[in-house]
Amino acid sequence: METEQQQRINEVLACPDIQKAFNHVAVMNKELGETRDEIKGLRGDFIDLKTNMATQVERLNWICQTYWIIASASIGSLLIAIFQLLAK
Repeated sequence: METEQQQRINEVLACPDIQKAFNHVAVMNKELGETRDEIKGLRGDFIDLKTNMATQVERLNWICQTYWIIASASIGSLLIAIFQLLAK
């Protein structure tokens, strides 16, 4: 009692190419879901990495400050030595 449209739809759906396409879509949906899960994991890793980098910057900040103190003192002592030589 199927109409011609229903018969045609059933014939098309029974075609092996259509079945392959549906299987391909199912596989692609599965892979897309896996990719989304991996991206979520990467986002979490990126946030952890960003936090760790901020901590490292804070830890290394004192090295920069110490460097500038030593460099300033060295340049100051060099200038004083040059002025003393010129004054003699």
